[in-house]
Amino acid sequence: MLGNSSIRSTRQVVAGSMMDGYGPVNVPLVNKLMEDLNKKAPEGIFFDPQHLEYGLSGGVCSAHSISFIKDLLSSKTPSLHKRVIKCAQNYSTSSTTLRTHQAALNAISKTENPPEDFMKAKIEALVALHDLQIDYASAADIYINDKQYPVAELDKAEFYNAVEKLPEGIFLVRAIKKEDNHMGEYYGHSMAFINGSRGQYFFDPSYGCTQIASKEVKKKLYECVAGQCSTWGLNYPRFYRLKLKGTENE
Repeated sequence: MLGNSSIRSTRQVVAGSMMDGYGPVNVPLVNKLMEDLNKKAPEGIFFDPQHLEYGLSGGVCSAHSISFIKDLLSSKTPSLHKRVIKCAQNYSTSSTTLRTHQAALNAISKTENPPEDFMKAKIEALVALHDLQIDYASAADIYINDKQYPVAELDKAEFYNAVEKLPEGIFLVRAIKKEDNHMGEYYGHSMAFINGSRGQYFFDPSYGCTQIASKEVKKKLYECVAGQCSTWGLNYPRFYRLKLKGTENE
């Protein structure tokens, strides 16, 4: 269910970027992260040192989005709006630490016997970086034709239906271009969606955080996600609600 909001328009509340997302990583830290991630990885998932790079060149969207969600879930700030702004301000640019997180995440691979829902298991393995876990996932077959955007009339039914079914909570939004390789994708983009009873927000590491009026959630969320799909040639978005391990979503 979508929450209520009194805002009248969609507006950016915090600017952000992935500036400084390219460059060297912290080698001792990335090696430790690889060890920790493999200890926590679900069966069928392996963080392979053969895919580890000590200089990052492919973006830091997952590191930003997952860390942003961890900050939100850990924050004690009572006001959702203030909480979102405070956490989003930490991601106006990237850093060596975030590059290092991303380098470890990029090494994810499937084993010879991957789980049936590999993409969900893959996200479960990635968010374990911050001791997060999934307690809800949208359908795996939502499709966006990246060649059509921004044509006015698109088939948005699957996406709209998925958004209407979302419970309240904080979601990692992952859109990918499928590929038959060790990651199950050619590449992808990670974002975040906050669906609260007191407001909805969309976080894109490339641009920052936007507040969305409740009456415009489906439309604006589609525009945000489909826009990125068009930019990067992605087709399959999916929503994963995250929580801190050992806690319950309200």
